[in-house]
Amino acid sequence: MKKITVLLFLVFGSHLLFAQKVDTIRKMVNGTPMFSTNDVFQNLSDNKDFSIFISLVKEAGLTDTLKQHGPITIFAPDNKAFQKLGQSCIDTIEKPSHRPFLVALILNHVFAGEFTSKDLAKQMFANGGFWILHALSGYVWAVHLDTNRNIVIISKNTGSSISVISKFDIKQKNGELFVITDVLNPKVEW
Repeated sequence: MKKITVLLFLVFGSHLLFAQKVDTIRKMVNGTPMFSTNDVFQNLSDNKDFSIFISLVKEAGLTDTLKQHGPITIFAPDNKAFQKLGQSCIDTIEKPSHRPFLVALILNHVFAGEFTSKDLAKQMFANGGFWILHALSGYVWAVHLDTNRNIVIISKNTGSSISVISKFDIKQKNGELFVITDVLNPKVEW
């Protein structure tokens, strides 16, 4: 009887030894866990610092885009980035008459494929310091290192710096998430 008990303990005990935790936290973003088992929409929805972005995603009807199987990479501006635009600007882009602009604005932050900061660095160094990215909106962005060694996103058309990547490599079920300091809007004047 002892042998059977020991054998059962070994069988069931080894199951616990090799069990994997389902909700793996890869990163904390402003005190909120980002679970690699969640899609980017769920993780951003659970973080109050992205409430404006998520509200605009819903308003634009792009929830499924951020929930898709991917892989996708998102450069998500937090609430501080949107507040730089001003409340009147946010109110304007939320109007139904501005929906095409809102859709394009959100899709400026979404890229097909999954890439990490290592991929960004590798591509920048292989291509003379810049890597060209095509957003789902169709707009072309470039990433490069500025003089402070920050990875920045610039407008391919104007060459002006638009945003700094402040948080890197936040693994999502459907891709990667980066947090940026400014909204990716090719049209600087509102």
